[in-house]
Amino acid sequence: MPANCNRKNPLNRSGTHQGERRRPALDPAYFRVDERDTADLILFAGRFSRHLNYYTAANGVDGDWLPFFTIDPAAILAGLSELPVASFQKFARSLQAYLAAYPSRSDGDLSAHFKLYFHMPLLLLKEAGDHFDRLPRDHALREFTLKVMARDVAVPLAEVVAYYKGALALADPPLNATPLVEDTPPSAADYNTTFDDSDPRIQLPSALTERFAGATALSNLALSDSLLAGIGSPDWATFYAGVDADTSPYEDSLGSFYNQIYDALTFNLLDKALERLFQALQRIALEAGTHLQTSLTAFAGHTPHYALWLAFLRLFKVSQDHLNTLTGRHLDYYYREVLQLCPQAARPGQVHLLFELNKNVPERLLPAASTFFRAGKDATGKEVQYRLDADFVVNRGRVAALKALHLRPAALPFASEVANSSDGLGGALPKEDPQWPPFGPLSALAARIGFAVADRQLFLREGDRTIRLTVEFEQELPASLGTSGLKAALTAPEGWLELTAATAVELEKVDDYTLQVIIHLSAEEPPVVPYDSAVHGEGFSVTEPMLKLEFAFATTAAAALFSLVRNHQFNAFEISVAVSDVRNITVQNESGVIDPSKPFLPFGPTPATNSALVVGSSELFSKRLASLTLHVQWEQAISSTGFFLKNNATVYKGRLRHLKQSVWTGTGGYDIFLFPATGDSVNMTIPSTQLTGFSTATPQTMENEPLASTSQSGFIKLELNTGFGHSIYLDQKTWALVNLAQNPSWAPPATYPYNYDGTTKLPRQPYTPKINEITLSYATEAQTPAHFFHLHPFGFKAESNSSGRLFPELAHEGELYIGVADLAPPQRLTLLFQVVDGTANPLKEETPLRWSYLHGDEWVELAEQAVDDKTNNLTGSGIAGIAVPEDADTAHTVMPAGLYWFRMAAEKDADALNNLLTIDAQAATATFVDQGNDPQFLATPLAPGVITKLKTSDAAIKKITQPYASFGGKPPENEADFTVRASERLRHKDRAVTMWDYEHLVLQAFPSIYKVRCINHTQLVRDAANNILADNEVKPGHVLVVTIPYRKGTGVGDPLRPYTDKRTLGEIDRFLRQRISPFVQLEVQNPKFEEVQVKFKVAFTADIADIAFYKAELNSAIVRYLSPWTYDEGAEISFGGKWHKSAIIDFVEEQPYVDFVKDFEMYHKVDITLSDNDWVRIDEEVVEASVSRSILVSHPNHLITEI
Repeated sequence: MPANCNRKNPLNRSGTHQGERRRPALDPAYFRVDERDTADLILFAGRFSRHLNYYTAANGVDGDWLPFFTIDPAAILAGLSELPVASFQKFARSLQAYLAAYPSRSDGDLSAHFKLYFHMPLLLLKEAGDHFDRLPRDHALREFTLKVMARDVAVPLAEVVAYYKGALALADPPLNATPLVEDTPPSAADYNTTFDDSDPRIQLPSALTERFAGATALSNLALSDSLLAGIGSPDWATFYAGVDADTSPYEDSLGSFYNQIYDALTFNLLDKALERLFQALQRIALEAGTHLQTSLTAFAGHTPHYALWLAFLRLFKVSQDHLNTLTGRHLDYYYREVLQLCPQAARPGQVHLLFELNKNVPERLLPAASTFFRAGKDATGKEVQYRLDADFVVNRGRVAALKALHLRPAALPFASEVANSSDGLGGALPKEDPQWPPFGPLSALAARIGFAVADRQLFLREGDRTIRLTVEFEQELPASLGTSGLKAALTAPEGWLELTAATAVELEKVDDYTLQVIIHLSAEEPPVVPYDSAVHGEGFSVTEPMLKLEFAFATTAAAALFSLVRNHQFNAFEISVAVSDVRNITVQNESGVIDPSKPFLPFGPTPATNSALVVGSSELFSKRLASLTLHVQWEQAISSTGFFLKNNATVYKGRLRHLKQSVWTGTGGYDIFLFPATGDSVNMTIPSTQLTGFSTATPQTMENEPLASTSQSGFIKLELNTGFGHSIYLDQKTWALVNLAQNPSWAPPATYPYNYDGTTKLPRQPYTPKINEITLSYATEAQTPAHFFHLHPFGFKAESNSSGRLFPELAHEGELYIGVADLAPPQRLTLLFQVVDGTANPLKEETPLRWSYLHGDEWVELAEQAVDDKTNNLTGSGIAGIAVPEDADTAHTVMPAGLYWFRMAAEKDADALNNLLTIDAQAATATFVDQGNDPQFLATPLAPGVITKLKTSDAAIKKITQPYASFGGKPPENEADFTVRASERLRHKDRAVTMWDYEHLVLQAFPSIYKVRCINHTQLVRDAANNILADNEVKPGHVLVVTIPYRKGTGVGDPLRPYTDKRTLGEIDRFLRQRISPFVQLEVQNPKFEEVQVKFKVAFTADIADIAFYKAELNSAIVRYLSPWTYDEGAEISFGGKWHKSAIIDFVEEQPYVDFVKDFEMYHKVDITLSDNDWVRIDEEVVEASVSRSILVSHPNHLITEI
């Protein structure tokens, strides 16, 4: 069949609930040998006395003994209390069905039975009047009866007579030729009064036929005048004559007896009038029964002979009661003696206890056989004791910290520093409801996920700085990575420098496998300095500057990037930097140290060949450089005509040397141009060949040290290839002055190699290099960083810097970290997990938990035999015992150091776990020891805090705590439960074969389950991810069991969706599998709840002022109407169901505060996992459950708009 197609099971049934198990026939009181009560016996005496002759003194017959047994008030009250109102009401309903069911019946038959419909309440009213007349005038019941007549009988009695007379009036022209009923007494000949099965007519109850004797036509009803006084009428004839005929129930179907009678039966006013008469009679009968009991116990006016009769009845009741135990004794004999069945014994309750050792006691063994605890006294005053279930070694381990990590459905990680808090940061939990999700609250902050590097290249004191991380991945990168989504932090002098600008971190995809992360720092940003644990914290064991990159989960870009690259592995990881506008340098020449912030002579006042400029920087020359450029602004430009020598700028070059191990080394020649061809600014780019071999061992300090004889590295020297003529300038000037002195008209020869001033005829001044400003820019070679760390939510971990995961692995949807102090491994650690039952997502399957411990910074999974998990994967409260290995330690960086850490992880479906109240160490279980205690002691759980001490004190134990109530206790099985269980056991024989077997087996074994439905031949079709696609209800060999738990008073879960918790479902599954055929494919599931929501506009009545209140009230009323069990504990939850829009409209309009409604729409939400935003609403006229396991429930919020 198609995977998404539901196939319906033709068998439509609603399952079985706990109340249906108690069959009435199993109750010894269901059938009693003598079922007569005192009133019955009193009336029996009256009837029997008719057959006893009364003899006079002359031994002549003078009537009977009837007066002796009917004149006493007790006899009169018994007659009133035994009016058969209930049986008449029941028969009236049967009579209605009889008249409506067969249109083919003769008119005479229909007329006779329809007449009986009117006579029944009036026959009872006449009988009540007869008893009323015989009551003493001062009896309190008379006043009550007259009030009922005035208040409850007058109106409906007049209505019944009016409709009766209307049926008679139909004989008048131009209506029916014959009346619908005849005004004659009911005759037994017109009815089936002989219990003849061959008679097609309805069988009349004997209580009714008995009252035919003496009956009259209703027009001549001999109703008590004193009773009629209660409604203000002197007699029946006056009352009857004063009521006008009402033919309205019959007028729409004139000419057809059946149609007229059918219309009358469905005429609400007639039906309600009859019902009100029956109800008034029932009130009189009940009040009479109360007065009868008072008469029997507190009335002193009985005649002596009647008092003797009443005394006999009291004594007779003892024998009667014993006789009526026959059925119970017979059932008991059969079950106990013949079948050797017996009630289930009591099941002892258990408690969880917490222990604390005294100081200086490392551990203490508590033997199970001799460790008892005092638990107060029971109702009989006997001491209650509990005993330890197993030998238990108490140690000093205690839970010191709880942290959590949760990958939400959107695949974003959220971390809780304090898992057991309201906000994940330590906020107090509500006192009235201190529960918390095991993987942290919903309000937890985004987790820190990222990586960090430490490297000397990151020492960046100034300038415009760019850091480039180049990562080569094993996996191909997505086509688009979007914006960065990362945030960066660097070590600064006063702490971590967080780069918050949107453009501070950029991503650049180099090719399909290579990604570059580019971080920008402007010149205004503070320096990046070596890591200092005192300043930067976090405990990294490095001395280099550091860079941290984390996902900025506050942005949507981070979420997208995280999902794309979170699991990528890299083959290579390199870091490089590029810096411009470096000014923090030392400058020296032969004259000494120079202040570069002012104009200076780089090669001295008389530069010559090999004059040198020395530049030092602890930043630049501590790194492997890929490029280096000196940006120089000369005070004046050099030219071939303006200075002494006729050299242009290309003549002057420099040679680079670098200091390495105190020796100036270098391989290049004079190949650095010192001056620009034009202008006064030059960029002296050092050839890359001359940058190899630079020492990178220079200490990275904030201040540059000057060149000294002890300097090892950190400097470069730029040597001149030639001078500027300073050495010969004075000689040439002297020679010119001598020539001028000898001959004032002297001029230098045209071939002279130096420049002369045309006016003075003296040589021009030599060019003396002077720098106004010098800055450096450089870039480093891409290298693998010295250190690489994964940044985890609560710490960090050193990882390989050459290959591996770029980000920490997050393999689980949820992780709970338990930090334990004061352990001394190898030891056993017991942890009590107290959960809030019913808080797990009932739509998720139970998820297995994986336990690990932290060794160093590696999580080591605990062996299966090392963990004894009594919580069943946190589906219920219990103790988890952990055998802590010897290599567990407290030295960590991935988690806070100083504690032993244990991790409880769920790979998926983290919400399938219950919420927690507490996690406590040193927990053990103790069980109640019966010492002849009160059997009902176990009916109530032992309150928390009762057990506080050992029976025999132990000096090693400082404190014992019972944090929660006992559990699992059950008193001995009572007789009623025993008979139900024994009866069911005889039918199903502890084997699940039929649907009845499945349902009753589950209800017996699991008292917390309210209802069970077994659906045969049904398979839940699932996809590869275990999601339910459809219900195939015609799949032989498959059985689906659906359960509904008791929810009233639990305060847990949505009352509109009563789900059974996963722990119970698992227990039911295991229980049934032991009792079914191995060929049956069994599944135990929750119902499929489908919501009904209505949308409409409403106008409230004019007197309504608080519109908001009545809108909420109307919403609650609709919820109560569609899902009555949410308010009424006795209301049944039914599978399947169908709702008509018209029925809901009618209900809404009947509310007293509603004027009218319009634009009414009804929607059916089949998949309640959809949010209201994703749900496409379609208006329906009829909503019907889609599959057999479905239950229609109300949507909690209906769409109501006020007009």
